[in-house]
Amino acid sequence: MKILHIIIGLNVGGAENALKRLIESHLNNPNYQHIVISLTTIGKIGIQLQELGIKVYTLEISSFWNAPLKFLNLIKIIKNNQPDIIHSWMYHADLLGGIAAYLTKHKIIWSIRNTHAIVGLGTASFTKYIMLTCALLSKYIPEKIVCVANSAILSHDKYDHTKMIVIPNGYDTEKIITQSNNISREVFRSSLGINSDTIVIGSIGRFNDYKDFPTFIKTASELLNAHDNLKLLLIGRNIDTNNNALMTLINKTIDPNAFLLLGERNDIPVCLQAMDIFCLHSISEGFPNVLGEAMCIGVPCVTTDAGDAALMVRNAKLVSPISDPTALAGKIKSIITLSSEERHEIGSKLQQIIKTDYSLQNMQQSYEKLYTEVANS
Repeated sequence: MKILHIIIGLNVGGAENALKRLIESHLNNPNYQHIVISLTTIGKIGIQLQELGIKVYTLEISSFWNAPLKFLNLIKIIKNNQPDIIHSWMYHADLLGGIAAYLTKHKIIWSIRNTHAIVGLGTASFTKYIMLTCALLSKYIPEKIVCVANSAILSHDKYDHTKMIVIPNGYDTEKIITQSNNISREVFRSSLGINSDTIVIGSIGRFNDYKDFPTFIKTASELLNAHDNLKLLLIGRNIDTNNNALMTLINKTIDPNAFLLLGERNDIPVCLQAMDIFCLHSISEGFPNVLGEAMCIGVPCVTTDAGDAALMVRNAKLVSPISDPTALAGKIKSIITLSSEERHEIGSKLQQIIKTDYSLQNMQQSYEKLYTEVANS
């Protein structure tokens, strides 16, 4: 079966990583052939896919004005490859891919990867119009609409719900654990100047309004006021000292030197295993990919109630309301005061949830079932 994926871009992100893991799960399976089209640039994930032998096209759409010509290229690529199914990822790809699939008479599956899209808060107003257009077309164009989270179905109330299904992200826990051991916890922490008895609170995510770094920095400030010997480890795109907005927030805290900013990394599992507590502080998520990765490694997690995060951790003691630094600090403080054995027990329970309900095999089988159903419909 030949599946052609259309995605906005292939920089590091939750949807991009999920697509990569799905393709990797079929590398040794001759029954599935994957082709990928990025509407924009190649990105790090695109290069990695090419290194795996996957055909990757880039359309280089950069503005509204060059989109029509690039759309014709999209039509040409689809006709040349003649896929059995087109699978689009995220709103822009759903719209352009949907129209292209309709014109070329191909079946298409759409994907919704987030819960809320708030104009002025990480979402452009143009994207809102694309969402509304997709909602109108959802009755006519896609065969199915895959939501990464249950919360996404509820928040996309204008879409055709009869076509919606939920397939959460899946994880190869053993592979992630192996990757985390590429550098030992002690060696990695030592390279950052972190003592063995220091409690490390970690955050991973690009600098984006939806990730709500102001709340995390305020939370960190409360923690630093209450506890000695803490470090805040922040990782992600634009998470560095060149980010003036972020540095302004950090410099207002009692101890700016407690923050370690590592920027975007390729060794996220190594970074996670160096943490004592992982914190997800978003105001909006679909299925938070990095939370799942932290759970794979068995890191105790505290999260805001964004997307399906609460469903994932299944422990009210680990969930805080969004945009509430005091409440989030309280949840983290309750973990800090536990013994290392008690923290390990929390992490082990979270890891077992991933192994049981969010495995890569579960995701792979769900997509295979969907592809077969759509291809035969």
